[in-house]
Amino acid sequence: MTKVLVSLFLSILLISCRSSDAVDGELNSENEQDSTSFADNTEFKEDIAAYKTVVNVIRETGLAQNFVIIPGNVKNVVAYVEDNERILEYNPDFMQQLEGDTNWHGISVLAREIGHHLSNHELNGGTASPKEELEADRYAGFVLQKMGASLQEAIEAMEKSAKEKYGESSASLNARIAALSQGWNNSELLSSDTT
Repeated sequence: MTKVLVSLFLSILLISCRSSDAVDGELNSENEQDSTSFADNTEFKEDIAAYKTVVNVIRETGLAQNFVIIPGNVKNVVAYVEDNERILEYNPDFMQQLEGDTNWHGISVLAREIGHHLSNHELNGGTASPKEELEADRYAGFVLQKMGASLQEAIEAMEKSAKEKYGESSASLNARIAALSQGWNNSELLSSDTT
């Protein structure tokens, strides 16, 4: 479904660009080059790839996306609320590392930030409360199990995040690992009930 919508969007966008050129009557090589360079635009491709990665994480839970995704100058990815709008800001280089890989650390970071939005966390001042942090960790554990990470891989991803001081939290590392493990175990239980 997502592929169909993205393809439809790209087709409409490309058709509108070409029809605009035709109306102007200026189909010279420069205009043709502009429409081609748009289709080959690296930033545009990165945005689509980032969106696909986010959708892959969200689809594991079946919840609806309630935030916008924007590229930005952040370390990895960060969730925040600005002017009553939920925003997931990502570093394009970080998102590129997640494509077609089992980078459990990166996926866990992304899943936690998405978990903040899907759990409707307040994120006062861009910071999660300890309770919100643990809920996001449970969400990440759930998603990681659905995506194929072992419990040990999920825990190692959390420990790596803690070493990098990503998402500094007042919740202890042990409490966060317990929450992540609970989410992972809940996902495994649900998966085994349906097979």
